[in-house]
Amino acid sequence: MLNGRVHQMASPQKLYRQPVSREVATFIGDANFVPGFAYGRHVECLLGNLETQVQVEGPVEVLVRPETVEISPAPPDAHAHRVRQQLFFGHDQLVTVQLASGETIDVRLGPAYHFAINQPVHVRVRGPVMAYGVRS
Repeated sequence: MLNGRVHQMASPQKLYRQPVSREVATFIGDANFVPGFAYGRHVECLLGNLETQVQVEGPVEVLVRPETVEISPAPPDAHAHRVRQQLFFGHDQLVTVQLASGETIDVRLGPAYHFAINQPVHVRVRGPVMAYGVRS
């Protein structure tokens, strides 16, 4: 429910994984959005060519949940994404990564991972993503 209106009725899992809109996605949980261009069941965006959960065409905003992002060390001289912040919570941690484009995304990792501030990293998204059409 947003602004006194029901926007989506579904199981908690579906609400989280397949929200009908950007507004529902952010209401339900942490969310990264990156611009992209979709064609069918794929979207090309700052994070690569990703599979989408639904068919969509044209300019989109791609929903990427922090726990679906994996990061791994990149060579020191790589023109790569960089770790900008780390918040450690004991049971997990939230790492902010600045993409090569300058935009940032949050990555949720288990407690065992350790990355240094400014460390170059590779970024990979697990599983299909949701993409929402952008109105011109």
